Amino acid sequence: MARTVNPAHHERRRSIILGAAYRRFAQAGFDRTSTASICRAAGISSGTFFHYFPTKIDVLVAILMADAATGSERLARISSTKQGLSAVLDYAAELEAEMADEHFAGFVAAVVGAMHLPEVATAVRADSAGTSRFIHDRLGEAALRKEIRTDVSVESLATWVGWLLDGSSQGAAGGMTTAPGGLVSAVSALCAARP
Repeated sequence: MARTVNPAHHERRRSIILGAAYRRFAQAGFDRTSTASICRAAGISSGTFFHYFPTKIDVLVAILMADAATGSERLARISSTKQGLSAVLDYAAELEAEMADEHFAGFVAAVVGAMHLPEVATAVRADSAGTSRFIHDRLGEAALRKEIRTDVSVESLATWVGWLLDGSSQGAAGGMTTAPGGLVSAVSALCAARP
């Protein structure tokens, strides 16, 4: 007889595992995190872990996919209330707040250390593509409204802003910090209209 699955319980347990894995990856890196340590942190058996995730790579990809879904919702929310440069600056402010999380830097370092795995690289690229499209589209709006510099193309400026945001995330992984509001100020200065 098949076992009845309670969807709410299943999702709650899955979320607990994802949260524990996120913290373990942030603390020890991808390679040094064992499934046993994730199980201990989540308070589950290894059988329960493998019921949800066949491998450690699968749980990392699931975290990245959940983060991508949250990121897509964030971009849609910002786009529904802001346009042009103010939307890009709101995104930069939210990213800066996210970087203040105590586990952010360690998790980014863990992901960078696992980028050689095709599944991880694919998940990161998918998330990055959505963010790049958001930045490009919002800067396109800003250009039409004459909110940003015109000495470079929107494509180039969007690429530069993407580099700045990605670099800030990776800098946080390396222990670099900035004053509160520094990322927003940097994006604003990069995009500012020139006299």
